Amino acid sequence: MKTFAADPSDIMVHVFGAPQAAGAQSVKTIQDALQETPSQSPPDRREVLSRLRDQVAPGYWSYRIRRELENLPA
Repeated sequence: MKTFAADPSDIMVHVFGAPQAAGAQSVKTIQDALQETPSQSPPDRREVLSRLRDQVAPGYWSYRIRRELENLPA
């Protein structure tokens, strides 16, 4: 792989063989938050996802959180 001017996440995955560019703990936290639970009301879910969105760097996981927030009922 050519690494000059490459996205650092591409280097993590393709050069170092990481399963994904983000750390496993952060990915699990985000995936857990994205899984809808019956006991969580839409306002509570919106609050949790909004706080998480404010902590997550731009990229794929931020997009997933924003998309989930957009799909929540008003």
